Amino acid sequence: MVHTLGIRSGVLAMVVVSGVSGLGLAAAGCKKKAEKKLVPFEGALTGARIMASKDLVKPFDKWERGLAKLEAQLGKPTRIKDGGHAWAVVEGESCTYVEVSMEDGAKYNKKGPMVGAVQEPMQVTKKDGPVMNWRDCLAITGVTAGPPEDPSAPAPPSDGSVVDLATLKDVAIRGRSKWKGARVKVTGQLGGVSTSTSGSQTFTTVSLRVSEADQDSVSCSLVEGAAAPTLTQGAQLVVEGTVTIDEWLSMGGDATLKVGLDKCQVVGAPDAVPAPTPVPPLGDVGKLRDRPVG
Repeated sequence: MVHTLGIRSGVLAMVVVSGVSGLGLAAAGCKKKAEKKLVPFEGALTGARIMASKDLVKPFDKWERGLAKLEAQLGKPTRIKDGGHAWAVVEGESCTYVEVSMEDGAKYNKKGPMVGAVQEPMQVTKKDGPVMNWRDCLAITGVTAGPPEDPSAPAPPSDGSVVDLATLKDVAIRGRSKWKGARVKVTGQLGGVSTSTSGSQTFTTVSLRVSEADQDSVSCSLVEGAAAPTLTQGAQLVVEGTVTIDEWLSMGGDATLKVGLDKCQVVGAPDAVPAPTPVPPLGDVGKLRDRPVG
């Protein structure tokens, strides 16, 4: 009988211990604080707030929670592009920015979206900061290179007519959304021809200019493998190519837009170039000097 009670006491003891343990865990769960609901910051974004966002999130963090942390510190993103969420502000001569990307967690055996690349907050100036970082920061704020687009700028001709180079350089920039990627025929003066090779590939570029005084030539990259044309510098020619609009950045941080032509073909024969005035023999120099003008 005692033995039996002993067994029952032992069983009872085990049950009691187990029950206490379960109650303890439940109590611990009740004491655990629920994650605080984060509310996006609604004040003015400053460079100081951006710099203070360092280490708020790390790669592999859950995206929803990570974004909530950033928005609580910085407010809604300044720009969302291709999965990248960026915040930036210009203050005086400085621009401060930070950018975080969203990734598909499945690529890394994670469930749901997650934080991908995290760029540390950076503050740069046009004079002292890295030029490319300065430009990247401005782009996030919406500052673009070149003049504002002109809605009234004419579109590329749809009838295949030839555009003179001066017109291309003007309207393709002002109406870039209409011209970029368009296939056009352009006439201009040959400024030069350059050829480069990479392995078995040959690349030829024709430089077009409005006149000999034009210092802002337009590059016309010939189709791959095309032979360099044997043309005389200064010859007027017609090319056909796809319009490109590229951003060029000076060492001082100023960005400009430049028009170019890709996959070019020379489609028009150059005009005849007047033969240079022959140099007379030394004995005839006096005759040439005394020859009336006109």
